[in-house]
Amino acid sequence: MKASPLVMIVDGDEIHREMLENMLEDTVDVLNIANAQVCLESLEYKKPDLIIIDPKDPAIDGWNLIRKIREQIEENAASIIVLTEEANFDTRLKSYELGANDFLAKPFQPEEFLNKVQLNLNAKQYYRRLREEAMDAMATAMAALKQCSDLGLILRFMEDAIKAETHGSLANVLKEYLEQFGIDISLMILSDHQPHYYFCDEDSQASVLMAMCREKGRIVDIGLVTVVNGTDVSIFVREMPKDETRYGEVKDAISIMSNLADNRARFISSMAALKREQEFGVQASVLRGIQRITQMQQQIEGHVEQIDRGVSGLKVHINESLVAIGVTEEQENMFTDLLSDYLDRMEEGFAGIIKLEQDLKALTAELSSMVNK
Repeated sequence: MKASPLVMIVDGDEIHREMLENMLEDTVDVLNIANAQVCLESLEYKKPDLIIIDPKDPAIDGWNLIRKIREQIEENAASIIVLTEEANFDTRLKSYELGANDFLAKPFQPEEFLNKVQLNLNAKQYYRRLREEAMDAMATAMAALKQCSDLGLILRFMEDAIKAETHGSLANVLKEYLEQFGIDISLMILSDHQPHYYFCDEDSQASVLMAMCREKGRIVDIGLVTVVNGTDVSIFVREMPKDETRYGEVKDAISIMSNLADNRARFISSMAALKREQEFGVQASVLRGIQRITQMQQQIEGHVEQIDRGVSGLKVHINESLVAIGVTEEQENMFTDLLSDYLDRMEEGFAGIIKLEQDLKALTAELSSMVNK
């Protein structure tokens, strides 16, 4: 029986740890940890799929803990979700820079938290499955093709396919290696449940046949044409070798490489979904920052107008009062000089406020351009 995913919760607040554990315990195994030292020691013998950390918790020194975790284990071995009340833009950026995979602000809805956890667990599951099936495929290749010179090509394809970061680069790698078997191919790769065709047009005979054969089985032969179907990848071979022995060798090689390509395609899709989720979170933080800055601009503009009206009214009122009380010309000049000096200092303060307003406008424009890229 397949073991359940392991989620490690690192939090100095026992009540908060128990709350998260209660939300997760029906679907995953949970490791409840109260401090950073125990967390790092546990990683020596425990292999969590996901680690949930509050970096602002002084009991665990979360920022430093994330850095040490990434020094101890690679990113693809376990995801890290940052869970904190301080949901500003700088905190999100720092989380991703230190090696966190995702971010969730407190307070949160249980459904949102569970969706984040499941998305990250799916990504790790695809990665683990890719590695396991790569090892299985290598064992099969060694047993079935140990006397065949094609083995070297398959092994090199395994290495290069794992390095592919996009569906397009994966398609190029697969075509490059299958051409060395003397065959010409087209490909269909599912992305967001939509088919994308490579090395053929969407309305070509190759694309039509791949669509028709999707539900016809793993390998479909139509004369010399062969279609090899996986979960997310279909390979259209225009002409298989006519020699029966070579035909069998090439079909075995395509089957192995198809398994690897299919798993890599699913992993790439999962990583793309996770990246979109992260980008959405950062954009939401920037938009909230823009809204707050705009409110501050409006408040500053209102204060400047109010003070300006007050100063103008004060000048009129003082002049009228001086006339009314009948002060001497010397007294009036002295008082006017004091008032002018005071107003000059106020104008210097206004200049600073206006500069602050200009800086806020520039910052708003910069943040808006980041969101719109």
